[in-house]
Amino acid sequence: MIHFGETFHLLDLGSQAGAVQVVLAGRSLEEKRAWLAAHGTLSLLPLPFGGPEVYLFESPIGLRCAFFFKGESLVFLEDHATWSVPRAPGPERDQARPRNRGP
Repeated sequence: MIHFGETFHLLDLGSQAGAVQVVLAGRSLEEKRAWLAAHGTLSLLPLPFGGPEVYLFESPIGLRCAFFFKGESLVFLEDHATWSVPRAPGPERDQARPRNRGP
């Protein structure tokens, strides 16, 4: 298990998304929002259409990104695209995946 402790420095949510997803895995939506708010500024973006709640995160150094939660993933919004970072496999996921042992 990866443990980041309380010294996790979140500078750029987009580039650190994989590590952040590991930290947030298994937490409730409220806990995820509280953790992000403790590591920067988290705001709910008012949108004129339906869909998931979209958030704006600003890191302590001023880098911003818009995203929404989809299960355990963070899905980021850009001008004409969305993207996410797959979670790194953990022990429980490795056991379920068949292994190719070669010939």
